[in-house]
Formats: sequence, C-alpha cells, structure tokens
Amino acid sequence: MTDLARQMERARSSLRVDWSEERERLAERGFLRKKRAQPIKRALAGGTLALLLGVALFAAERHPADPPMAQARQEISRRSDGSLQFADGSTARLMDTQTELRAEASPGRVSVELVRGAARFEVVHRTDRLFRVEAGPVAIEDRGTRFTVERLDSGVRVRVEEGAVAVFDPKGESALKAGQEGLFVFPQQAPARPAAAPARHPARRGWKSLAGDGEFEAAWKELGPAGMKSLRDQPEELMLAADVARLSHHSEQAVAPLRTVLERHASDPRASLAAFTLGRVLLEELGRPREAAGAFGEAQRLAPKGPMAEDALAREVEAWSRAGQASLARERAELYQERYPDGLRLRTVRVLGGLE
Repeated sequence: MTDLARQMERARSSLRVDWSEERERLAERGFLRKKRAQPIKRALAGGTLALLLGVALFAAERHPADPPMAQARQEISRRSDGSLQFADGSTARLMDTQTELRAEASPGRVSVELVRGAARFEVVHRTDRLFRVEAGPVAIEDRGTRFTVERLDSGVRVRVEEGAVAVFDPKGESALKAGQEGLFVFPQQAPARPAAAPARHPARRGWKSLAGDGEFEAAWKELGPAGMKSLRDQPEELMLAADVARLSHHSEQAVAPLRTVLERHASDPRASLAAFTLGRVLLEELGRPREAAGAFGEAQRLAPKGPMAEDALAREVEAWSRAGQASLARERAELYQERYPDGLRLRTVRVLGGLE
C-alpha cells in the first residue's frame, strides 16, 4: 500500500468515528450520577415557537451559596440563530422551528427542558458542573460532550457525537458513548382489565416496543419484510422501521423507508436526518458510494444550515473519493474548505479531496 493510499484510508476512518452504525443501550451503573429521572411538570405554550428562559431555580436544587435571580438570568443568553448560549460557552441549538426549550442555571448545574422538537447540545467539559436535559420522564446528564435529543410522540431519541452521556428513564440508567444512539420509549398506561376475564397468555410485544428497548433482532422478527410493506406513511414510523432493519443487519431493507421519507415528507424537519442515515447505509453497509454521495448532498440541500450540514458535506467528499470520482471529490472538498475554514474535518477532507 502506498503512502497516499494509507493516508486516504486513515482519513476515511476518521470520518466514520462519530457516526458509526452501532446503536445500543449499555448498562453501566454508576456512570455519572446514580439518580433516576424525575418527571417534570409541563406547562406547554401553544402556537408558535416559544423559547422560555426560566428565572427561578428548582427549589430542590437551591443551595445557600447560589447566586440571586439576576445572576442566574445572566448565565443564559439567546443567540441570533435562536440557540441558547451559556456563560461557560456551552450551547443548545434548535433543530427546527417547532422546538421549545426552557433553561435554568446555577454555578453547579444547568437544567434544560426539551418540551418538544429536537436540539443539539455542545457542552463544555466541567467536572464541577452538571448539564442535564429533561424530556418528559427521560433525562440526559453530562459534563462535557456533543449530543442530540429528539422528542417524539412515543419517546425520546438520543444520539451522541462525542464523549458520553448518562440516560435515565423509568426503566433505569444507561450510558451512550460517541457514535451510539438510543430510543427511550415513554411508558404506556395499561387499560384496566376485568377481574373475571384475566389474560390467559402473556401479551405479544410489538416491534416498536421491542425497538424501544434496543431489541432490534426481535423487533425485526416481528416486523419482517411483510411489515415493511405495510408501514404507515409517517416519518417517525418509517425512520424507526429503517433503524430496526439496519441495526438487525438487514441494511438493504432500510433503504426503502428512508427514501419514502425523502420523497413524500421532504418538508419534515427529520428529512435531512433520513437523507444522512441513507447515505451512511449506502456507503458503509451496501458499498454504493455514488448513491451515498447523492444522499449526503440531499441532506445538505434539505438543511443547509442544520447541525449535520458540515458532516454531510465531509461524508459526500468521502463518498465521491470511494466512487473514484476524483474531480467531484476535489470540488466538494474545496467547498468544504470555503464554508468551514476551521472545520473539524478539514484535514481529512483535504486528503480525500486531493488538496494535499
């Protein structure tokens, strides 16, 4: 292998670190704080986007040494793009116009409530301060990392790009590391059953419930090719089915539902994520780099200023390079260099694009 070939392979590997296909929930007790998530009171604001900054600290978290309310408000500011900026440099970026956040801060703790939508968090590493995101009965705790939290109708999806987080839900505590994601399903209230007619057999679990527990192989057995053909035309269900297929090693079956999201729900805020996921499946699992390049390009077109735009452009450069399209790889690498002169992937993109 030549020095250039070795350079190119190292560059491709570096692009894959943050976006591996592995998805699992790890049982690492005592990872950050041995504390279960407590449900929080919701006070939904109706209508348009509401970005509410709390001015009162949780009574349970108050400490005699905490600053007065005026200082607490100064801990949080709203940036021009609608994201939240914390005094230590941490940020919470809204991923669509329907996202609603509430935030409170003290010297030892930041608490953010994700009422609806999705947000991307970049947390500055601090051992003396806890950063906690709450979405219904699910809570994510961290002291320095990058991760995304998406609130769905049925639960919460957490993806970690860098570092690690602890996730608390009614079932217990788990941890997610860089490149991993987890779907934490909200508990359902079981209907009352007449005492005279008890169930004779245990209820059969559906594929969605199994997927929510990370049992993707079992979920695929329940769903299968037949179930993939009868999915409801809803982005959330289509994307969950695609996750079940790819994470149970049926990658080819994941392509159709992801393409359906792009063809029928391009205006949905999750469409760019569907395009990015499709690109990963095509590039990493199916060996179809030309199609993958198109999917990464679509992810950028759908959300040119979204949180994944930079990574999508970097992966497009990789896809064109693997497809043997040196001129296209170089063209997109030059665009990356222009748009992200201080980008995290700049050196790797320059190598793959033939700029050095």
